Amino acid sequence: MYKHGFSSRSHPHPLYSVWRAMRRRCECESHSSFKNYGGRGICVCVAWTKIENFIRDMEPSWKPGLFLERRDNNGHYNKENCCWVTWVEQCLNKRTNHWVECNGMVMTLSQWEKHLKMPKGKLSRRLYDGWTIREALNEDTRHV
Repeated sequence: MYKHGFSSRSHPHPLYSVWRAMRRRCECESHSSFKNYGGRGICVCVAWTKIENFIRDMEPSWKPGLFLERRDNNGHYNKENCCWVTWVEQCLNKRTNHWVECNGMVMTLSQWEKHLKMPKGKLSRRLYDGWTIREALNEDTRHV
């Protein structure tokens, strides 16, 4: 057990694994996700190198089933940039998302499909096939 007492094998603190994974992604070059975190310059603030500070800052708003999220995907891990979100919310903050704006609304492709009650992947296929955004979002625009 580490000297801080939060990593007990029989009763680890519920946020210990979150804290450990966050640090490993940013600090351990052999970690599979390092290239997307530490390799991009994302780091953990000095205060959060101590788990006590991480728990003090983040435990009050934590609930089981939530995930640690950086509000600014290019920002560091610190109290001002982090919050707890659901899995669905976390998926919206990925660099790989394809955001589409139409008629003043901005959503990911999957959000547009859900909003328009389209089958999953239909918008991606249309855009890949060269349709404009307006054509792809309008069911009656084009027939193939």
